[in-house]
Amino acid sequence: MRRCLGVRKAVLFLTLLVHLSCANVFAQFYPQVFETTPGTIGLTLSGGAAKGLAHIGVLHVIDSLGIKIDYISGTSMGAIVGGLYASGFSALEIEDMALTIDWETMFAARPYLGLVHPRNRRNTGKSMIDVPIEQGKFRMVTGAIEGPHLWTTLEAIFFHVRTIQDFSQFPIPYACVATDLETGEAVVLNDGDIVNAIRASMAIPAVFSVVERDGRTLIDGGAVNNFPVDVVKGMGAEYVIGVQVSEGLRPAEKLRTPLDIIYQLGMFKDAYSFAINREMTDMFIRPNLDGYGATSFSQAAELIEQGKQAARRFMEDLLAIASNNPRDLPPPTDLSLLRLENIIVDTLILRGLDRIREGFVNNKLQIEKGDTINAETINRAIRRLYATDYFDRINYTYEPVVDQPDRHNLVFTMIEKPFSSLSTAIHYNSFSGVEIIAGLSSNKFLLYNLNSFIMARIGEQPAYRATFDIYTSDRQRTWVRLLSFGDVINFPVFDRFEAVARYRQSYLRTELSINRLAGPNAIFSIGAASYRQWLTPTMRTGNRISGNNSGLKAFSEYSIYSLNRHDLPQRGQNITLRAAWFFNQDPVIRVDAEQGPPLTLKDLGITIQNFLQLSLNWESYVPVHSRLTLFTHVQGGYNHNNTQGFINMFNMGGTSSFLRDQIIFSGLREYEVLTASAISLALGWHYNFWSDFYLTPQFNAALYDFDKNSGKVNLPDKILMGAGLSFGFLSPAGPLSATVAYSPQSGRVTAYVNLGWAF
Repeated sequence: MRRCLGVRKAVLFLTLLVHLSCANVFAQFYPQVFETTPGTIGLTLSGGAAKGLAHIGVLHVIDSLGIKIDYISGTSMGAIVGGLYASGFSALEIEDMALTIDWETMFAARPYLGLVHPRNRRNTGKSMIDVPIEQGKFRMVTGAIEGPHLWTTLEAIFFHVRTIQDFSQFPIPYACVATDLETGEAVVLNDGDIVNAIRASMAIPAVFSVVERDGRTLIDGGAVNNFPVDVVKGMGAEYVIGVQVSEGLRPAEKLRTPLDIIYQLGMFKDAYSFAINREMTDMFIRPNLDGYGATSFSQAAELIEQGKQAARRFMEDLLAIASNNPRDLPPPTDLSLLRLENIIVDTLILRGLDRIREGFVNNKLQIEKGDTINAETINRAIRRLYATDYFDRINYTYEPVVDQPDRHNLVFTMIEKPFSSLSTAIHYNSFSGVEIIAGLSSNKFLLYNLNSFIMARIGEQPAYRATFDIYTSDRQRTWVRLLSFGDVINFPVFDRFEAVARYRQSYLRTELSINRLAGPNAIFSIGAASYRQWLTPTMRTGNRISGNNSGLKAFSEYSIYSLNRHDLPQRGQNITLRAAWFFNQDPVIRVDAEQGPPLTLKDLGITIQNFLQLSLNWESYVPVHSRLTLFTHVQGGYNHNNTQGFINMFNMGGTSSFLRDQIIFSGLREYEVLTASAISLALGWHYNFWSDFYLTPQFNAALYDFDKNSGKVNLPDKILMGAGLSFGFLSPAGPLSATVAYSPQSGRVTAYVNLGWAF
């Protein structure tokens, strides 16, 4: 390992010599811009959200010429890129981060699922509005995005400089700018916690939550000083290279909406400061970013290239600077070693706790005095704390102990989350119609480690779900769940793909289970449930079955949920394996014949008896490109020794999974095939063709109603084929999709529309 690092350093050193030599050679051909050394060099990087990635391209050119930067200032995205460069990262390393970081997750308004306990991961973030309830009152949030994943990512990246409280002591002295929300004044941040400073500088009003720092409430510095040349001048820079990527004030003809006008009003003060800062800039670099927006993170490579092209237009000046002011050494080239630097914990300090006891937090952190830890150890501990759903924000820093430089005090500062919240959402589906969904949750219901969640669905197909989970310890690895679920479904019955009847089924289940984490994304469960279902025909045709059936079932389940998001996921898996034994059934069912006296279930070949049900759902998503994700979806169900008709059968059809015992299948409508045994395969891909818009072609094949006793298959009658094409959009209300599908077995083209999530 050391030998490889030595070779790498030697190669980089030779590369630097070549760059410096080239700079001297080019300088002979270009006229000297500077008669004397330009003095100390300052670099100012403006805010501009995703467009700020163009700063990296400018840094590439600066690095390639061996130019020594003496001071750096930045705002918002410029604060991030400038902070990385000032703390010792090279442009190449920053580019690697920009191309590999999941920016969408970093800046997502919805919770990052990797920070959510697997217990409630499947339901997290499936609402339009979440309102915290504190002391019986609704508490309004200061921004749509709290960004816990953003905090943890920045803390890991800047781990190697967390002990440096004076930013002038960075490899390159650094400062960033925020705005005091109360006074409207620009606040220069050049000391303290680097992550807190950068997060304050990029707290875009109404988008990111505000940051409390030194008794002030801070928001994005772009509101008053988005191009802080004056700051880098004040640090001592005699010559300033300024990179401006923000749009600034827009012409009147582009102000078409009230939001456009509000944005313009908020930029007046910055426009005034920009004019002053522009005058103080010696080299003003403005990349051509037409066609790129504040959210164009998926075009990171293109934005970086635009930055390179803009810097190359100033090659004559840059070469002259390089020849007059070369730096002595290249920046560190393998900061992965620094980021994984170990520290020894001397004292663990917890700040900000009010209603959460220290013992609980210590149990989740699993860090003790004398432990040797690194950034990844701390971030795993923070993820465990976020998974409790008790905290809005968790930051940390570590401080060297006087006279013991090998030991550090590890300080966590936490902001507690209200224990209860109210959520609302809307759902529409071609099958279920419009539904309003409301939920009430508490992550500390009367006792520590007792969580409750109640949700109701109001519409043509009403439903409710209530869960009470109590953990057996503060580690929250094992919990007991009491669940109650009920719904009313109106569904058609098909014969050879033609609707022949329609029924209403009411269902009620009460379930008790013991659950255990089987990994960071996996749960193993065993339990028992009692259930009752009522069946009523709503259309007079043929033999009509009505009545109710109740029973018990024992089950075991293994599930994995590692999707990066619920809608149109780009990576991860969603797996559920379930086995259930149905017993002690007590049917009270009447069969009315179309003509003649009532029939018995036996006359219809239906026998109610104990049976075993096996089911499988396996989804896998693999990204092959930043815009293309391949997916595989396997579903299966098998009722062994089941002869009770469609009462507990699997229903095949539809494109959204929201019904009990459903196997989705493009080309079939919901309930179009009722079967006691089926296996289905779907292959397809999500293509992100523009912004938040997707195309999803999908191909299905299935085998159903195979002989349960002999294993024989009646081909070709029991094979289904289908294909569909979906147009999807990631809307604030949840995924919106419109699908056109066809199955040769049904012989029809079917259209589906879905908005939001059901449960």
